[in-house]
Amino acid sequence: MQHYKNNSYLILLTFLCMIIFGFIENIKGTVIPPIREQFNVTYGSIGIMLLVSSLGYLGTTLVGGFVGDKFGQKKVLIFGFLLTILACISFIFTKSFIAVVILFFLVNAGFGCFEVAVNSLGAQIFVRNSAVMMNLMHLFYGLGSSAGPKYAGWILIRDIPWQYTYFYS
Repeated sequence: MQHYKNNSYLILLTFLCMIIFGFIENIKGTVIPPIREQFNVTYGSIGIMLLVSSLGYLGTTLVGGFVGDKFGQKKVLIFGFLLTILACISFIFTKSFIAVVILFFLVNAGFGCFEVAVNSLGAQIFVRNSAVMMNLMHLFYGLGSSAGPKYAGWILIRDIPWQYTYFYS
């Protein structure tokens, strides 16, 4: 128990990161209809947007471990936060579908940094009961995932443009 008391800040950080990750990642599904409407794009274009978005995540998770080993997990996590924040803020300035695709790529690239850093951090601090603690960490992802679409729907039902779901988050 003493181990967890000593690392309570880091444990809180990992749980908070997972809530944020799940929250912002799952806004996407709710805002797809307004994106299609605003830019008059097909489902095929939306599929490409989601593919490119996933490639941002896959790319950073692929190289994130190497970067984390070289520069430290803290820097990877900070970079992921900054990248995600800047991309989310930039959504309100988007005027083209290509810009939206690029921003989704950047948001998910930031998420890839989160994932690498938080899982590495979790493996280091959850030395006892590691399976339970890692499951708890992913429970917090699920809580964020559940709240994100509800939040986005709440914003959209008030006739606030979809871009502000990301900006406000």
